[in-house]
Amino acid sequence: MRTVIAFMLLAATAGAQTVPNPKASYIDVAARRAELQRTHDARTKLAISELKSCLKLPFVTPPQGRIIIPPHYLNGSHGPTNPAEAEATKIYYGFEARVTAGMNQWLVTGSKDEARCAQDQIDSWAQAGALLDYDPKESSQAWFQVEWTLSSTAITESVLVNEPSLDQTKVARDVQWMNKAAHRMVDWCRL
Repeated sequence: MRTVIAFMLLAATAGAQTVPNPKASYIDVAARRAELQRTHDARTKLAISELKSCLKLPFVTPPQGRIIIPPHYLNGSHGPTNPAEAEATKIYYGFEARVTAGMNQWLVTGSKDEARCAQDQIDSWAQAGALLDYDPKESSQAWFQVEWTLSSTAITESVLVNEPSLDQTKVARDVQWMNKAAHRMVDWCRL
């Protein structure tokens, strides 16, 4: 996960460059789908059977206002975790679970409905400008949460972008939002 985040941050700071294949994913979608569909591995089959569905998970309303998340630990950088932090991050984990569920279902089954569900969930947060209103000096945990949620969303989008039936206006808007959120994160790192 940290490697993905480092890659995203490096890519965001690389400046304007031409992307040779805007449909390129973090994974080879066609090869992975074929591999999953022909697998005989019992553990893989079990994992596929237990995948959640975006369509069956509740819509996650975008958070409103400034992101302020209590520290993860009650004291310093170790020890008992803070229950207030767990409560404050439920919305982000719900969002991540829903969009990745749609991506996983689409990857395995090719379900356009699952892909649209995930894209619509992402787009709702993009239109709301989620993940943009925080001050890392005020709430460093907010910065970390944005990093984790943005990583999950960007990987999801990199897979879903391969579904041609998705509304390309939404896709473009969502990629622009993720880019803005990534630059916001990187800009704070430069301070």
